[in-house]
Amino acid sequence: MKAFRRQRQQYFFGGLLGVIAVVNVLFFLILYRPTRSEYFRLQDSIQKTRAEVEGRRQKIQRLEKLSTQLETLAQDRSRLFTTHFIPRSAGWSETLPLLEAAVQKAGVKNVRQDYSIADTPQYGLYSVKIRLPVTGVYPGVVNLIRELEESSTFFIINSIEVRGSTTPGNADVTMSLSLETFFLPMTKQDRQKLSILIVLVAVLGLTIVLGYRMNQPDTTNAVQAPPTKTSENPPSPVDAKLRLDLVEKESGEENAGKKNVFEYHQAPVPTPPVVQRGPVPPSVSRPPDIAMNPGGVLPRPPVGPPPPPPIPLKYQGYAASTAQGGGFTAFLADDSRHYNVTVGEVLMGRYRVLGISDKTVDIEDLEFKRRQSLPIVK
Repeated sequence: MKAFRRQRQQYFFGGLLGVIAVVNVLFFLILYRPTRSEYFRLQDSIQKTRAEVEGRRQKIQRLEKLSTQLETLAQDRSRLFTTHFIPRSAGWSETLPLLEAAVQKAGVKNVRQDYSIADTPQYGLYSVKIRLPVTGVYPGVVNLIRELEESSTFFIINSIEVRGSTTPGNADVTMSLSLETFFLPMTKQDRQKLSILIVLVAVLGLTIVLGYRMNQPDTTNAVQAPPTKTSENPPSPVDAKLRLDLVEKESGEENAGKKNVFEYHQAPVPTPPVVQRGPVPPSVSRPPDIAMNPGGVLPRPPVGPPPPPPIPLKYQGYAASTAQGGGFTAFLADDSRHYNVTVGEVLMGRYRVLGISDKTVDIEDLEFKRRQSLPIVK
């Protein structure tokens, strides 16, 4: 009985252990397979992530290389533009001598060049179209095309038109080249430099003007003198004049209160000459046309008015006005002052400017009613 009970307990414990084992196997199967699949999935994800990291690393390397190339691209672009293109500020002054040198080196003739520039830039460059007609022998024309193709300045030959001479025996050909080149626009740095240059030039001009005005001597303003009225009966050279020199020679003490101011002054009787004794010279008959006055003195010949003094001015230079209808401005000077005058002005109320040219200045003396031409001082 005891053995049966012990055996039954053993069977029970064995069945219980079997159930526990089956449960563990089931738990193992239930938990292990998802975990294993998740593990393999994670392994695949890790492999893919590693591949993506490697691809991105290579992409980053390519981007770094491209960035390095882009950093040097601006320098290469600037070097390319400055080497093969001409700035617009100096485009015409460099393009014309360049084409003339190519024409002379090729041995052909050119009489004119046609240019046209675009109003707006395209891709940062101004397009310039040039039409260049030349005449010469065929090898010279070919040499011109070669010179343009090998030139350091960038030229595009859009079209070539070649015509032979219609004159018998003339080997010259006429070629018309349609070229295109490009001008560089002004950069920000160039515009700043140009602005600074304009400011410096303005300051220099202002300094020169102020210095000139400070060192310029005082000048008198030319005043237009009123027109002088001439009398209807001008005095003749023989009219009577007051002899003030004779009046001053009168002795004030002797004739004080005795002189009649309403009578003409009589000339004093000259002292008779002393007669020396000796042989009497033969008498000389006096011409009948010479009359003796009561005092025995020959009459004085009529004395005319003294000549007018010369105009004390010098013509030192002139300035020509470029405005429409402008004339000359003359630079006159005397011993102490300088005058800038135009036609019609009157200096010192006496000298009127009648005409100005590049060689002489015509001046009228209003006091003596005469004209004089002043030559320019060389």
